[in-house]
Amino acid sequence: MDAVYQNHRVVINISHIKKFMENRAGTASASAVLIVLFAIAVFLPIPFGAAALIAVFVYFLIKREIRSQFLRLPLWPLTLLLMALMLVVPACCGNLLGLGCGAVICMIIAASAFFRICMTKRLYEFVLDIACAASLLGVTVSYIEKAVAFFAYSDASYRPMSVYINANYFATICVFVMLICIHKLITAHKAWCFYAAVFLLNGLALYFTNCRSAFIPLFVGLLILLLVNGRRKAFFISLGVVIALIIAAFTVSGLFPRLEDLGGRTYHVRKVIWDTALQAIADRPLFGRGPLSFLFVYEQYGAAMQLHAHNIALEFLMSFGIVGTALLVIYFAGNIRDACGDAKSHKTNWAGAAMVIAITAGVLIHGITDCTLIGPQPPLLFVLLMAYPSSRFGFGGVGMLRKVNTAESLPADK
Repeated sequence: MDAVYQNHRVVINISHIKKFMENRAGTASASAVLIVLFAIAVFLPIPFGAAALIAVFVYFLIKREIRSQFLRLPLWPLTLLLMALMLVVPACCGNLLGLGCGAVICMIIAASAFFRICMTKRLYEFVLDIACAASLLGVTVSYIEKAVAFFAYSDASYRPMSVYINANYFATICVFVMLICIHKLITAHKAWCFYAAVFLLNGLALYFTNCRSAFIPLFVGLLILLLVNGRRKAFFISLGVVIALIIAAFTVSGLFPRLEDLGGRTYHVRKVIWDTALQAIADRPLFGRGPLSFLFVYEQYGAAMQLHAHNIALEFLMSFGIVGTALLVIYFAGNIRDACGDAKSHKTNWAGAAMVIAITAGVLIHGITDCTLIGPQPPLLFVLLMAYPSSRFGFGGVGMLRKVNTAESLPADK
């Protein structure tokens, strides 16, 4: 981007921004710009992410072309039913905090549909580049936090949160970015030094968070990306490195300090939480009590206050019940089905499908002992990464009210 000086002020030429977007993303439409800004906002403090989510939701509502495309989808009634449950269930249960959270979830689901409808392959890859670059802000902040804690307060155990509200949420973001870097190192033919550097910098930040449950999802995601993309030699080398790291983690004292408590207090605390969640699920199995149910009912079951059930399956069943959880699974399973189906039917490479599978597997594995998707920023990045273009959505252009010439085009904004 170019800038000119006028009256001692820097003025950015909009035409240069448009040209930059067209060169890198293949389009400079309002939809594309909004998606890019959303990707940047994910890596900024919560108010920026909230503003970006609201902007995407409003845009989704006011754009007739996007709404029309959404209503042509075979599963749109189930999606609307899912959004209705997010509001009706907590309202009926008196879960006011859950009602507010449900409204946010509705906006995230709408944003997910918007991304899947508008995303092209070039735009998706550009968004991944933006994510890599934007992640460096949070990484830098975490390094400063860690240095201040260590040198000013002699606290070597401090877990940096960066611009996020919890070290585990930050760890989840680091894992997502590292998987993006692996995807890029496999598929990109240039700038590999940049992706390798971003991978290592986020890896160090992840280590500083000392999040025990984040490394296995990273390892599994790495292996999935290599295996699905046919990099067998790299897969077996990485598998050996992963096994060696796991052995070192449990045998080298002090390498991962928080691992030493896995079988002690951590297990007993988790067990009490899980037992409480199971009781709550048994009491309201079909629809749950709405989002953040654990925080809503913990006193009723004599448990200690917790934000969530520390298990993604229990959290979803407790909050959304069997019906809501099934609808969520159906919705996001469609991403994997579409990506894999297109890779088979169109005989294209499996890079996109591998990315979607790796992200999903990482979330599910991390979800065995935690539920970071209820944090402010992780679900935003999750739905963005899951929005790999598919034929069901016309690869971001086909099927919109206005015809386009190629599958790499984005529907024009009016």
